[in-house]
Amino acid sequence: MNIKPYVRKFNKNTRGLINNLLFKTFF
Repeated sequence: MNIKPYVRKFNKNTRGLINNLLFKTFF
């Protein structure tokens, strides 16, 4: 079972969530 695409997608999603939180807290 190939898990790498899911991990990449998950990392991309979490990075987006973190960026949203940082943006909301700083601006």
